[in-house]
Amino acid sequence: MAGLACAAGCAVGQADQGLPGRPLENVTAPPLTSADTQRIGSGLTVSLTAGGPVPRQLVAGLGDTITWRNDSGGKVSVHLIDGTRPSGDIPPGGTFTHVFETVGSFAYRTSKDGEPVGFVEILPHAGQEPTPATPTR
Repeated sequence: MAGLACAAGCAVGQADQGLPGRPLENVTAPPLTSADTQRIGSGLTVSLTAGGPVPRQLVAGLGDTITWRNDSGGKVSVHLIDGTRPSGDIPPGGTFTHVFETVGSFAYRTSKDGEPVGFVEILPHAGQEPTPATPTR
């Protein structure tokens, strides 16, 4: 799948710019193995563990809902690097959901600062017109 190949090395974001729903530039997804990647549909849950998110890389459709569930022993938060409002503290067993309404690759981290720990690539569903991100200047 062309989109999946791109996700393993295409540019996916800039540092927080406060531009909700826009993919960002200058953050590159790390190389992934097939074990790191899972194709998903609406409602799939990402498990946030002490070792990081499982899976680290997702491919979903435009308008799909992604749920992050805290399966670690302490509080954690999800910070999408596109400027979307962060989740706030998610207690153990708690969840955070987000609907992606823009086609693109989105990085996230599980602390306010630090490197991205996971990536979500949003593709249009078959027959669906893509909603491209507005280019940033």
